[in-house]
Amino acid sequence: MLKSDILHIIYEQYHHWAQRFTVACRPACPVCCTQNVTMTAVEGEEILAYALGQGLAQWLGDTLTACGQTTPPPMTTNQFAAACLAGQETNPVWPANQMPCHFLTD
Repeated sequence: MLKSDILHIIYEQYHHWAQRFTVACRPACPVCCTQNVTMTAVEGEEILAYALGQGLAQWLGDTLTACGQTTPPPMTTNQFAAACLAGQETNPVWPANQMPCHFLTD
């Protein structure tokens, strides 16, 4: 099974779980996508494959070039998950990058 297949299974399971809750999120809402926006390598590969498949290679390159410098979080999503599973304490307050997600448009 490919990592992208596993990612889609996780997304599907999360979608079913999250349907039990009323959320404030709406399409193109920028509220949550303004601080410490991160992605996994597999998510990056999915974005790249989508952009290439849609003929958006130039747009993707321009968007990523315009991102500028940000401060990475002190740990990756995988490191955070591993720490939680191991019962280790983590610092939930990470330095905030106030830049919105560059893929959130219109």
